[in-house]
Amino acid sequence: MSGYTLGEIVVWLVLAAVLGFALGWIARELVLRTRQRTTAAPTVEPPAQPEPEPAAPAEPTPAKKAPAKKAAAKKAAAKKAPARKTPANKAKTKKAAAKKTPAKKAPAKKATPPSEPDNT
Repeated sequence: MSGYTLGEIVVWLVLAAVLGFALGWIARELVLRTRQRTTAAPTVEPPAQPEPEPAAPAEPTPAKKAPAKKAAAKKAAAKKAPARKTPANKAKTKKAAAKKTPAKKAPAKKATPPSEPDNT
């Protein structure tokens, strides 16, 4: 038999649970407070700078150059790699590939001859 009664064991378990809860709560609070201090550090605002005045364009660009740039952009886009296939398109191509290649059929099973009764 043991030297402790069932009541003593229950009391010690309850005390250990209360102590563990209290220490865990204190540790949690300390961690949260240190996080708040590091994230809520005072920030120094930069001095206000006056807004720069918009500079007048040196040379106006003719309107005809814009369509040429668009055409060049379209040519550059055409040279890019083809777009990825969507899952729906992948399924379609798999089905088409399956139709093109004939499926291999499993060899037909031969019927086993009826077994004769053992006359031993």
